[in-house]
Amino acid sequence: MTGCRPARELLLAGALPGTVAGAVVVAVSAVWSGEAVISALAGVVLASVALSAGPALLVMLRSASPTLVTPLALAVYGTVVWLMAVAFSRLVTLPWLSGGHVAAAISAVAVAWLAGMIRAVPRLRILAFGSGPNGAQGPGSSGQGGSPGSSPASSR
Repeated sequence: MTGCRPARELLLAGALPGTVAGAVVVAVSAVWSGEAVISALAGVVLASVALSAGPALLVMLRSASPTLVTPLALAVYGTVVWLMAVAFSRLVTLPWLSGGHVAAAISAVAVAWLAGMIRAVPRLRILAFGSGPNGAQGPGSSGQGGSPGSSPASSR
């Protein structure tokens, strides 16, 4: 997973194990009833939507400036929290919904999704500093990426 699209790879790294974990919970819920299966599916969908918002935003804004991405990320996360609250308030009124199966699915998907993302992060190639005409610039370089006075020539 060392391609040129780290945000997309991060999304897939979480979505694949999250989907597998969700499928396992749905399959186990089939032992109880059809309503338990539907409840587990609702939990899988809720967790998947909530957990895919961050990486999806990174995919869309991968070349935007951090000053633009930060407020947009805050708005997206706030919207996701609000939508989850609305979804939970609507779902809680359904008498046939099994809260335990929804919770099990959300928990399983969230743990598997985050574990997949954590496993993928060390293998991603993410540019940490800007790139100039002579290649990557770090904090100690004499290019635009370094701070004034941090180049080796200026420390003498």
